[in-house]
Amino acid sequence: MERIIERTTEEGSYRVRPAPDGGGNRRVLILWSHLPHYLAACVRVLLSEYRAQVLLVVGRADVQANHVPLGAFANFAYVDISADGGSSEAELIRRVRDFAPALVIAGCPKWGVLTRIAKAAKTQGALVVRTVDHYWRGSWHDYASAVLCRCGLIYGFCDGVWVPGSLGRQYARKLGFRDSRIFEGVYTCDSELFRAVGLQRCGTEPRRAWPRVFLFVGQYIERKNLGTLLRAYSLYRDSVSRPWELWCAGRGPLKEQLQGRQGVRDCGYQDATGCAELMSQAGAFVLPSWSDHWGVVIHEAACAGLPILASRTCGATAHLVRDGYNGHSFAPQDAERLRRLMQLVSDEEQAAVMGQNSLKMSYQFDPKLWAEILLVHMPLCLNGRGAVENPAARSPCARCTAG
Repeated sequence: MERIIERTTEEGSYRVRPAPDGGGNRRVLILWSHLPHYLAACVRVLLSEYRAQVLLVVGRADVQANHVPLGAFANFAYVDISADGGSSEAELIRRVRDFAPALVIAGCPKWGVLTRIAKAAKTQGALVVRTVDHYWRGSWHDYASAVLCRCGLIYGFCDGVWVPGSLGRQYARKLGFRDSRIFEGVYTCDSELFRAVGLQRCGTEPRRAWPRVFLFVGQYIERKNLGTLLRAYSLYRDSVSRPWELWCAGRGPLKEQLQGRQGVRDCGYQDATGCAELMSQAGAFVLPSWSDHWGVVIHEAACAGLPILASRTCGATAHLVRDGYNGHSFAPQDAERLRRLMQLVSDEEQAAVMGQNSLKMSYQFDPKLWAEILLVHMPLCLNGRGAVENPAARSPCARCTAG
């Protein structure tokens, strides 16, 4: 029986109920550049809750997902192009055509073999939805993408676009997509794994001492802005009598910046299970990135019931961080403000209240809701044509203002 997921309580639990007529064919082709853990969690819901038939084609394997037992499910096929034994593009397209998907989710580069596979499926009548996680910064790349999209040179074969949140919706509008063909919620985390941490932390049993640890999870690269984080933490340690520790989990070329700093611990790279364990031992989460299209780790921290300090240049901040409610946002260059926010959040009673609020906010996104959008809302809303507005049908002034 076809099914959709229904939210049933204030806390955000879900139950399965029968879907209305017209729920659509359940053959889904997913084209992704790699297989991260959060995508594996979403595919698991498609297979276990909806009994969908899924063909997943990725450009390369991802070590983060190696432990996810997707192969144990029926109606599931997985192709890793980087290790597929030399299958030609023609063979891959033939396999996809034999699968005959009703819906294609293309989370892959604008050009390349995965995009050509999506176009081949389109010729068979499949609905094709492209994922886009950028947000508008007014760069030459943004304007070039808008021109190419409106001219049909990219995304012209797509029926819709799937974006992370409100900033992604604004970007898709700039590209020329009609609002009715834009869907939000393309990113979620493995909420089953991380929310177990938050539910235990915020449960009815007497709460243990709140952990006195700030946690950063991310690559040790310039974009993640470790420099500002370390400057802010140093200022914070100098301004309080009992400072929290700072734990960092990740890997990258800036690893040496963490060495020899008082109160800073390098936890190294952690898979999803390791990150969940670290979050259970942390008291607040910090992400100061110069730029993150979304930041799945922010959702993971919310599920884990942590207060969140995140830069405004992370796309997820707009949805998952409310100043004074479950955390605070800040400009990524402002080490002094981050220092003050770390001092504010390190009040244990304040942190506990914010952590409970983060858990509540985490229910905005979930793999079950992801599957509902894909299998119920998309087929009902898309008719396969007219996703991108034709600029020739608009007035000159309207074209200029859409820039």
